[in-house]
Amino acid sequence: MNIDKIIQKMHEGIILLEYTSLNSGTQKKREVTTNRKYIPEEKNPFKKGWTQTAESPKIICFDLDVGRWDDIEVSTITSWKEIEGETWKTKQAKLTDLNWDGNS
Repeated sequence: MNIDKIIQKMHEGIILLEYTSLNSGTQKKREVTTNRKYIPEEKNPFKKGWTQTAESPKIICFDLDVGRWDDIEVSTITSWKEIEGETWKTKQAKLTDLNWDGNS
């Protein structure tokens, strides 16, 4: 699992992260991010320019489904995919062949 890529994509936009909860043991799928534009200002304790590293056993992310920060044990992550970010619009345009965002 490329944790650097997960961290990068969360910084750029939103990812769908699938992992096993250490509290309940259940499999969860959550839309998460660290991109400031998706996080309410009053819920963002981090200063602009904050980053995290892949060397940590946990990643910190803002869970958009429940509206709070969460720390996810890296070893419990089973899959992820980008759902909005730098390259997402380009990928979607190629998949759908539609001009849905107004770009030529």
